Amino acid sequence: MEKGSGGKMQAVTIKKITREEFLEATDWRADYHLSTAAILPVLAKQKQWPQLKDYKVKFVDGWRFSESPESEWYMANVSLLDTNKRDPITLKYQPKLVDEETRKRAEDIETTLLGERYYRMRHVADMRLNPESSQYQTPVLSFEPCVKPSDVVIRRVGSASAAYVSEFDRQHPIDANMAIVRGLNRYDALWLTYCLQQPLYVDYLENRIRKEELVRVGLSQLKNMPLAPTPDEFNPLSEHYLSCLERLYFTQMSLRDLREQVSAWLTDFLDNLSISWNENRVKTAWFKSEALSERLDFGYSEHSKVTHQLSTNGGQYLSELAVIEPKQEQALPERYQLLKIKDLKPNFRVADNLAKVDSNHDEIAKISRVKKRLVQKNDVLLSTFARESKVLWINENLPQDTLASEHLATLFFHQYAGAYTLLLETPLIKWQMAQLVSGSVQAFINLSDLAKVTFPPLTSELATRWHNELDNILKKQSQALAEMKQIKRQMAQVYSSVHPNLDEVNHVN
Repeated sequence: MEKGSGGKMQAVTIKKITREEFLEATDWRADYHLSTAAILPVLAKQKQWPQLKDYKVKFVDGWRFSESPESEWYMANVSLLDTNKRDPITLKYQPKLVDEETRKRAEDIETTLLGERYYRMRHVADMRLNPESSQYQTPVLSFEPCVKPSDVVIRRVGSASAAYVSEFDRQHPIDANMAIVRGLNRYDALWLTYCLQQPLYVDYLENRIRKEELVRVGLSQLKNMPLAPTPDEFNPLSEHYLSCLERLYFTQMSLRDLREQVSAWLTDFLDNLSISWNENRVKTAWFKSEALSERLDFGYSEHSKVTHQLSTNGGQYLSELAVIEPKQEQALPERYQLLKIKDLKPNFRVADNLAKVDSNHDEIAKISRVKKRLVQKNDVLLSTFARESKVLWINENLPQDTLASEHLATLFFHQYAGAYTLLLETPLIKWQMAQLVSGSVQAFINLSDLAKVTFPPLTSELATRWHNELDNILKKQSQALAEMKQIKRQMAQVYSSVHPNLDEVNHVN
């Protein structure tokens, strides 16, 4: 017995570890044997579950590469330089003598790196690959680290998670912070993916005995991971889930196409009027007096110049198109969801499981700075931090009362909110916001400066079309995600039928 913080005696956990358990364990430390990381092997031994390597699968390491032209890897594989030979006068590395196939491969690697046609850890989330615009491009490389249908991509650094690769995902390579389990059928692959979202399996892989330890999942650890056989009841759920995944993929492809339409239209508009801005590192330019104001700042003056060009050709300030921080007299709820910048997800999605706040009891309510107006349908939420350029259009009513953080600006457009949301994502608007920021440590934009962001003119026909297309796409996306969420609840029941609750597992003797 030992004394706890309140002076009361507390029981000390004692566990007898047999010689056999020590030999079979992946870690000899006592902390490991008393942690949740040790539960899965003990449970698997009781139930005689096979290890992942017994499924005759292939384990593929991620692609090790460097994007830096100065790195030895880049010089050898992309620039095709011999890093063992230098010119005696210039001291530059000498070109390698290579065949046409090697030269073509170097070009393909360069295209892949410049276009970011590969998957990073951030693309693994919620049991699937979450591509950005770069990953929708056609693959140009084809080698072992490129994903294939029914692969399971494992995130190995920082935290452990998994993504199922559908037949529609572009077959780009994964980076070296991930690995691929290849060779399972679609049902077993999805079962493995689902299991690797659950604490029993995640704790085993992460083996996080101490919180400060960096998680690095080794391939040997992955190979030796026990896995319960796929229950028959899981297969029909898999079919339904994969059908929803297909719909979601093509819905998000439609969103990508719509974004490209907007980008192409804006590029043509700017080119036709010869509107551009200074992107050089050396910030020198000549300005007309009309571009100068009381704020003698290069970016601010550059913004004034571009704004004047846009306004001359029919452009409008944000303050003319929308109400910035609309006010509303209403009694605020005692319990609400809190929407923060981090909750704005790609493809105009809101994160699941927003923080729930009870203003009467929660400490978070005392320290959080929130708006005094409920988030409403047709609100557009915009991050005021320049480094986190995020935007969200609330095209449907939220299911619960929600308040937004004060770090999110609320815009209520008079019309065509969907169309202007698409423009808020474009380089023109992002560049304007970057010029108007205040502060150097945490660069943010004041609402008075945000009002000066200038939009190009949209015809009523074009704005209506973009607005309606985005609204339809987001509704289809929301429906597919809702169905997948429901399916995962059913998957949880099947999972529980073969896995006991962690609290029920008696691995302490």
